[in-house]
Amino acid sequence: MALIPVMLGSRVMKKQKPLLKGTDVRRLQQTLKHLGFFRSRVDGVFGENTKISVRTFQKAFSQKPTGVVDDKTIKILKLLLKFNLANWVTFQRDFNHSGHSRIPIPVDLILSGHKKIAGIISINYYKDKLIITMCSGVCAFDRMFKNTIWENMEIMPKGHSTIWDHQILTPSGYLAVIDIFSGKIIKRVDVSQFTSPVTVNKGVVYASSDTGVLYAFDQKHHVLWKYRADGTICPPCVGYDNIYFASSNGT
Repeated sequence: MALIPVMLGSRVMKKQKPLLKGTDVRRLQQTLKHLGFFRSRVDGVFGENTKISVRTFQKAFSQKPTGVVDDKTIKILKLLLKFNLANWVTFQRDFNHSGHSRIPIPVDLILSGHKKIAGIISINYYKDKLIITMCSGVCAFDRMFKNTIWENMEIMPKGHSTIWDHQILTPSGYLAVIDIFSGKIIKRVDVSQFTSPVTVNKGVVYASSDTGVLYAFDQKHHVLWKYRADGTICPPCVGYDNIYFASSNGT
């Protein structure tokens, strides 16, 4: 389909009747697709899928999610293009996973609340809950830090917690599995000594023990396999079909 040649930023783009078409729409879709926001076919037509992708993009950059590509949205897109999209660092091109931009996007920050908590090890966020892991236990607050949802002071965390499948995995000497909604301990995985954060990928939990053994657990926390390294192991990371870790005597 031949598209009208239009320079990106020369007009406001939005869903309308008849549907907006042009090379600027195609360029928009290509950019959003590269960043992981647009998963449909690049066709140069501003339809519903493009509108949804634009709204998601705007949310990621603290803009009002109108779905309309206005001057503010164009400015951010042009910054990304100017500094080369190849410099965009993000795992799987997915904002919901991890990643960052080397391009500073100015946002006014407002302190909405604070709370004094001693011995914080890590903070996680899950469905309007702030999960705070401390040296003395784990607790959950609402997102504004006003109300405590639950507390679990039965465990003594040794490392950062990891959230996975409605569960909190906290290294506490053993691996404590906590229900994220109630705060109750579901299971204690005590096949070894665990004080390092675990890694989760494709339904498998990877945990490095203090005794130099890397464990893989299934969703029911049964051991799938284990690998003994030469020395202590740092927390592993997973990429594609490979598991990367470092031991005290080599990598």
